[in-house]
Amino acid sequence: MTINDTSQQFIKTLTDNFLNTLTQQVHQKVVIDISNQMKALDVPSLITDKISQAVDTAVSTYTMPDNAIGVKVNNVIDAVTGQFKNSTNLFLDTLTKSVQQKILNELAAQLTQLDVPAVVREQITQLLANTVKTYNFPNRSIPGAAINPNGLEISGSSVSGGTITKFESTGIQDRASQCQVTILDTATVFENRLVAASLEVAGDAKFKGDLILDGTISDSSPFLGKLIQKTVTAINAQYTDGQFDQYVNRVLFKLNETGLDATTIKVGGTALVQDSTLVNTVIRSNLQTVGVLKELQVIGETLLDNTLYISQKRIGINTIDPSRTLDLWDQEVQIIAGKREKDIAMIGTIRNQNLIICANNKDQLIINATDGSVSVNSLNIGKVNHTSAATMPTDNRPLGQLVWNERPRVGSPIGWVSLGGARWASFGAITD
Repeated sequence: MTINDTSQQFIKTLTDNFLNTLTQQVHQKVVIDISNQMKALDVPSLITDKISQAVDTAVSTYTMPDNAIGVKVNNVIDAVTGQFKNSTNLFLDTLTKSVQQKILNELAAQLTQLDVPAVVREQITQLLANTVKTYNFPNRSIPGAAINPNGLEISGSSVSGGTITKFESTGIQDRASQCQVTILDTATVFENRLVAASLEVAGDAKFKGDLILDGTISDSSPFLGKLIQKTVTAINAQYTDGQFDQYVNRVLFKLNETGLDATTIKVGGTALVQDSTLVNTVIRSNLQTVGVLKELQVIGETLLDNTLYISQKRIGINTIDPSRTLDLWDQEVQIIAGKREKDIAMIGTIRNQNLIICANNKDQLIINATDGSVSVNSLNIGKVNHTSAATMPTDNRPLGQLVWNERPRVGSPIGWVSLGGARWASFGAITD
């Protein structure tokens, strides 16, 4: 591809005019003057200026299509260089006919010193660089100012928007199918597991560098085992038994002096005490001393002070194996209370032991375990009191009171009855 015909004709005309003018000047001088003038004339500079003017005019009038700029530059160089060579050859032919060979050789020597392609390339490069900077590029194209001509490097700050698929660099390999890392000014968020050969939490002036784990550490985790081992080792190395005991004593003294706020103690995330009430999540305890209990409800086996035992609807006192609903032991003596059979209750003992019912620390009723006899010192039947004596009473007792004879014999009464006013009468004479 070559430059258009208009530009080519313009360059040819400009070159021809320059050579014609130079020919007329040469003919006006004598041979010696021409020789001296040619030696003093700075032909390369003169030709360079003319070429620069020709290139500026050609590029400014040249309409660039969508082909590569580099191809256009080379085409311009080739066209200008070729046109200049053709015109130069014509000029030399004309000059040869008019001047001596010496002048021709001198002029040819000076012309050979001029690097026409280099001059053309430098001028076109500078002109195109200025044109690209001000060129109005189409939408979604790359601005010329963002292109570094040296190696065509593109700055990363000029690339924005969109997702880079299959992204890789020296230190990054992106194989995720969706967003897994979000980088913010205040935090870096990992959407899944974080796997690292080592982890260092370093604080600064803005962040403390605390390590906060929101989750659980597996019992089988090597990290947990090493953490416990290092902690125990560090404590053992730093604190002797005396130092540790001293520290514990200080803690106990402080607790005894200032007390402990139970509302700050939490079990499973819940305060141990709420509104002076122990939370119902506490289901096990090893309390040894409590204050006065207003209410106590127990479900299951209960043992109080190794004395009172309650289980399976039975109560044992000094025994944990009650045989009846109530089973009381006092050393070797056993007293029971419960159901004997349907609609029959029983209070007593099931062992070979006498049973005494007393009042005011007096044996009022004695049940003998050997023969089953019942002894009563004084018995009231209705309003009549029954007692016994060896002789007739002489004291004042209510009317109708009976006293049974403890030494009955033939001719003596069975007993005596009170007639009131300390008067007594015998009844039931004993006969042979």
